[in-house]
Amino acid sequence: HIVSKDGLEYPKIEYNFFQNPIDLYIMAAGAQRVQEIVATKPISDFVVAPVAPAAGVTSIEDLSEYIKAQAGYTNHIIGTALLAPRADGGVVDPNLKVYGTKNVYVVDASVIPLQPSAHTQATVYALAEHAASLLKQ
Repeated sequence: HIVSKDGLEYPKIEYNFFQNPIDLYIMAAGAQRVQEIVATKPISDFVVAPVAPAAGVTSIEDLSEYIKAQAGYTNHIIGTALLAPRADGGVVDPNLKVYGTKNVYVVDASVIPLQPSAHTQATVYALAEHAASLLKQ
């Protein structure tokens, strides 16, 4: 959001981390699973002690609080224009059209709902190819 008439002042950006409770739950459950794996032999033979989160932070609730306190962003932000049904908070339909518009489409990483296990560039290329095929129809 624009916070000033001064064009050199940075806008206020709301990332809406954990706006949907499932996001936080998935991260906490994932952290919990990593803790289980690290506590299992033979991996546990190489672990002296947990570093972060501290020992004892193992419940979904405690891990959720830890994650909220530590979460940040990177330069590969995705999912800010959610491709999902409008009733679920979606911004873009499966044809990449912005809900409530006649001719506005989004073809960038903002419609990718989950972080791929790779650099986002390849996923954006695939998305652009999909968008090109939609435009040809």
